[in-house]
Amino acid sequence: MRASIISVWCIILINFFVMACNDNLTSTKKSLIKAKNVQKTSNLKSTLKVWHRDSHPRVLLDKERLQLVIHRMYGYNAREPFSGWFNLLKTSEDNGNEVDLVSLSLIYQSTKNPIYKKKFLDRLPKTGVPNLTELYAIDIMFDDLADETKHLIMRRVADSKNPWYSSSIQESQGKKRAKWGYHDAYKVAPAFAYAAIFIDTELEINKDKTIFPFDAKNYLEVVDQQLSADGHFQNIENRISGDPKFNGALPGKKGGMYDNTGYDSSEEASSIYLFLQHYVLTGQDKYQNAMHEKYRADFYQHLLVPFTQRDIKRTQWCRKAETSYRTTAQIWNTQTSSVSQPNKNTTAVTAFLYQDPKMQYFVKNGIQKELCGAPYNGLFWELIYYDDTLTYSPPKDQLETSAYFSGPGIVTMRSSWDKDATFGVFMAGEGISRRYEDANSFLISRKTEVIPHGGARIRFNEDNMNHFWYHIRSASKNTLKIIDPNESYDILTDGSIGPIYSGTKLVSTDNLGGQIFETIPSSKNGCYNVYQRCNKGKTRNGDAFPLGIYETANIIKYEHKEGSYTYSVGDASAAYSKKVEYFEREFLFINPDIFVIFDRVKSINPSFKKIWTIHTVDQPVVNSPYTHRAMGLSRYKDFKTASISHPKNHTYIDTLLPKQNIATIRGGDTTLILKDKLESIRPVDLDIPRWLEVFVLGNDTIGSLIITGETKNEKNSREVITFDGKKQTYAKGNPTYITRNRLHDEKALWKENQWQGYQLTYMYSQESYTTIIQGNSKNELFGEFIPTASYKYSIERPFANTYKHWKKINKITTNDMDINEIRVTVPHYFDTVDSTGHLHSFAPHTDFIDDKYQKEPNIGQWTMDIQASEPKLLDNFAHVISLKDPNDKKPKTALVESSNAFGIVVNNYLAIFSKDNTQIENLTMELNDTTEEILIINLIPNALYNYKFDKKGDKKLMLSLGINHNTSGNNKSSPMGLIKLNVDQ
Repeated sequence: MRASIISVWCIILINFFVMACNDNLTSTKKSLIKAKNVQKTSNLKSTLKVWHRDSHPRVLLDKERLQLVIHRMYGYNAREPFSGWFNLLKTSEDNGNEVDLVSLSLIYQSTKNPIYKKKFLDRLPKTGVPNLTELYAIDIMFDDLADETKHLIMRRVADSKNPWYSSSIQESQGKKRAKWGYHDAYKVAPAFAYAAIFIDTELEINKDKTIFPFDAKNYLEVVDQQLSADGHFQNIENRISGDPKFNGALPGKKGGMYDNTGYDSSEEASSIYLFLQHYVLTGQDKYQNAMHEKYRADFYQHLLVPFTQRDIKRTQWCRKAETSYRTTAQIWNTQTSSVSQPNKNTTAVTAFLYQDPKMQYFVKNGIQKELCGAPYNGLFWELIYYDDTLTYSPPKDQLETSAYFSGPGIVTMRSSWDKDATFGVFMAGEGISRRYEDANSFLISRKTEVIPHGGARIRFNEDNMNHFWYHIRSASKNTLKIIDPNESYDILTDGSIGPIYSGTKLVSTDNLGGQIFETIPSSKNGCYNVYQRCNKGKTRNGDAFPLGIYETANIIKYEHKEGSYTYSVGDASAAYSKKVEYFEREFLFINPDIFVIFDRVKSINPSFKKIWTIHTVDQPVVNSPYTHRAMGLSRYKDFKTASISHPKNHTYIDTLLPKQNIATIRGGDTTLILKDKLESIRPVDLDIPRWLEVFVLGNDTIGSLIITGETKNEKNSREVITFDGKKQTYAKGNPTYITRNRLHDEKALWKENQWQGYQLTYMYSQESYTTIIQGNSKNELFGEFIPTASYKYSIERPFANTYKHWKKINKITTNDMDINEIRVTVPHYFDTVDSTGHLHSFAPHTDFIDDKYQKEPNIGQWTMDIQASEPKLLDNFAHVISLKDPNDKKPKTALVESSNAFGIVVNNYLAIFSKDNTQIENLTMELNDTTEEILIINLIPNALYNYKFDKKGDKKLMLSLGINHNTSGNNKSSPMGLIKLNVDQ
């Protein structure tokens, strides 16, 4: 008897150690399942061309991993964090806060308590096409479901003419060829999951195909083809991630996205589900060839913007203590694209599949679902795929501070991985979808946003939709406008660019001098064609290009020297009609805080204006007389320098070329009316019809105002605007302390009297108190306060927008408000002229009625345009953008010139560029003897050059450089055609 007991205990212990060992091995190896291409033991014969798993589950995970998952989260061998997560889900369910169906299925499979099975069956929808989460749960519960339940699931699919997406049935029947790509994976994944669940089941084999038309077998073959080397889905996913097979750009790092991180972290993140499901079902590791997934974490880490860092001191909603996060660069701003990590439901499984420490960083330091509150949606991904043996690699562990991703044509650069670092993004590539017309554009920040793209995707009323149209256009980017007054949409039926003026002429309001439309041009002047409101029918397709992706721009050179410089060149010639012969932008970042931007652009007509454009958050200030001033506009002749002040960073913009230029700065707000009494308002004329922002202060600011005057469409017009408590918020914070006459915030960095006359609301004990700010210093607000231990405040003004566009304001009255100040303003943030010189305002409404938009300075408030006074066929632009701490001196800049090159001087640094697009073989240039470092660009790559310095007078040096064709020389150019010289040496 005793011997039997000992034997039993031995068996238990052996099983325990075997399971523990298997758990450890399985969680660290890359292989997910043990599937092999062997004969199956099932009575059902597979009709698929590739082997697939017979037993369920076989979609989200296989039965072996299911047992491992149960083993580590439930029972005697359970361990943290898995047991803790499991208990959170179970407790949530037991307390009536229903968890998702996958979590419920895991609870049942762990406990085998029939109560949870009953709950599962009760919650299983009876109608509608099953979604992905439901299908994952059905697969886990498949062997526990009655045929009647399974049949009902099939019936729900059959009841839809287009389950999951419009061509899913046709593709499953082989009647339509699949060509999956952008934005398709999230629709395909549930169709794939359904097919994988029902393939070779008795129900699928014996069904009436006229009633149940979706063919699981054929659909899985479609999936297999699309995920193969010749599949369109595989090819386009890899194209945007750096596969040079269908991309003429200079090869670079792997990783990328279709358009912006907002979409990439939502619908476009679903591509990993396809590769996971295929792996679980077949055992084939096609995911190893999926570069969009494999290198996503590296791409995201390089896109993280330093100044956006938020440090989490204490555990808070969805965030763990002692972590930090940053948001990614806003390539195209959808208002949802400010994301801090890849999709939270994909990080754990992606890190697991690729054993990627960079993705594990987002798992460990990103959104923590167990801190997001019951019912902890999506936590099953961590339960199943979190690998607690995988180390993580934070961004600061990156070997280099710059990266070039050839798929999307994006170069990132930073002075360091610190949160106060200078950061830049340069782009010259194809966005595939929602990037839109940003060839040779750039973004710059340092401690704050400095140069963003102008605007955002703001919609749902006429003015907002016009702004949305503007944000699509290259006029909202930091690139060049080339004005051809007669420009036409010269796109051939295959998507290629046709001869100049071969297409339909653009209406004048479409012609902002920008790049070729990636949306359909308008058929009507004054109508901005978003969502086909005034469709000319000239949509562009890409049949002439591989994968249908029309080439618009490429990075053609990239060189990075850690701690010294990052150099890249974008060719955006194909982004424009044939009004442009070529447009090359050389983008040089000199570590730690200098950007040198050199452009060479050649048009086919010397009269075409070429306009260098940037958008800034804060106002560029010019310390020289203006030649013209109007509402929201200042114009300067032979402009040289503008400075942008911010409490954290001062930016200097030096224009060295063109020497004779016209600079136009637009932006800010014009105050039309500022009165303490409505009766004292006198008639006011506007430059063009505009909507108005109206701000009020007083004893009763709830009610309505009546505006009368002339609008765009009516000579005698009237509009009632309602004040319902909305406030435009300008700043928020947490007070350090409040006394009777001041509020102190030690973190604030305000300009003196910046907030004078604004309203302050501060909170104490769940009550709000309001007062008027009488003035302010760097970190104190002055006024009459109630001394409290306030925990937050906001600086604001009650306001409303008009929706009529006013040309003249005659009178403003009220019947139900008591106000002692009224301020009427118009914003100029997105004022733009078309090719005929007509001014247009693209300002979106700020009253957060439509699309929830409130004023957001970081989408740009100022636009700076630089153009040559006398344009030529070939124009050069040379700019130095310096970013410094407020007390630091502006660097000295200058231009030197030789017959074939321009030299840009920044303090003791000299960068030399070829004037045109030919390579430099010989160079003679005079320079100051204070020059210490010289970077010569546009040389013949990998060529030997001789150089020497000769003294010329007291303070001048003569640099002589020439190529040596006899294969001897004292310096060799880099593969990108650069030579770095030290004058002392």
